[in-house]
Amino acid sequence: MHSNTSPHPDSRYRQDASETRQRQRCRPLRNIDYSDRYQQHFTLGSDISTRDRDGIHKTFSGLMKLIYPGGEATQEEIEELLRFAVEGRDVDPVVVDGSGRCGV
Repeated sequence: MHSNTSPHPDSRYRQDASETRQRQRCRPLRNIDYSDRYQQHFTLGSDISTRDRDGIHKTFSGLMKLIYPGGEATQEEIEELLRFAVEGRDVDPVVVDGSGRCGV
């Protein structure tokens, strides 16, 4: 007996429609820049190259858009996203928060 393992023809349409709706929801976020949101709480070390600093800013901004699209995040949430952004650049910066505490 021949078994047809291909998905139902309508399933691809549903997936395409879902992806289109997701893109439409994210489109307005393209013009929003959250890269400076961490700077009210944290400062990156001055020894980070401009290239790495730009990469950290872009990664942080993208994570903010995906996880906190409204831009509202606590200091702890911002710190966590900044940690991910820094880790992605494979640098070892000194980050100081407003209280003088070193981290990341």
